Amino acid sequence: MNLFLAATGRVYVVSASSSSSVQELIWWDYSGNQYPPLTTTITGNNSNDIFIAGYYSSIRHFNGQNWANISPEIEGETIWSKITAIEDLVVVVGMTGSYQAIIARGHHQ
Repeated sequence: MNLFLAATGRVYVVSASSSSSVQELIWWDYSGNQYPPLTTTITGNNSNDIFIAGYYSSIRHFNGQNWANISPEIEGETIWSKITAIEDLVVVVGMTGSYQAIIARGHHQ
């Protein structure tokens, strides 16, 4: 289980399971696929700038109202194990389907 505590005092939690979602105590919102990819890691700059990542190369961004898929175009399946964001720089590390380490970085606008 990974936690992100926003400056507003809100707590966001992710856990890798078939029913993964980002939760704020009782509140939850996960727009997107009917069966969302498993989520393994979370980070953010504030409550309207949250990033989650996990299985199937999935990376999503929450702007305080909506979720957007910001997954990089990577061949094959990747499991992201850690994500971090500092202002607009986002870095994820993980493992490919062939058990090779992978690092991706990008800027979010």
